[in-house]
Amino acid sequence: MGNNCQVLLLATSETRKLEPLTLTMPTPMVPLANKPVMAYPIEGLARQGFKQVYVSLYHMANQIEAYFGSGERWGLRLDYILQHKPWGTAGALKWAEGNLSNTVIVLPADSLVDIDLSAALKSHFSKDASATIVVSPCKMRE
Repeated sequence: MGNNCQVLLLATSETRKLEPLTLTMPTPMVPLANKPVMAYPIEGLARQGFKQVYVSLYHMANQIEAYFGSGERWGLRLDYILQHKPWGTAGALKWAEGNLSNTVIVLPADSLVDIDLSAALKSHFSKDASATIVVSPCKMRE
């Protein structure tokens, strides 16, 4: 499945989350059970057979690149794309387009996402869709 599409992991830390913790580290590096939250989507992608992941970086990019390196310890290759300005999700995708030539999965690097990507892609390809967005209900506290 990993050969049929490419992955862009958004690790830009453009939005202000979890301050003051994120004043000294990018959001994808916030520890969750003794490892950066970004390790979870990388592990999931590796388990699902992906061999290459593009990582879009912006704020405090050096911390992410220093920790994750080439991606070898997860059995995949990480290629970093450094943004020079905060452009949001669509801008990050546009900035990365020169590296992308296939169906693209865009995932956040600062969130836990548990999804069977093969099922989502099967649905996407069976419908010959131009785009597929997978959403989940979020229960808000009152």
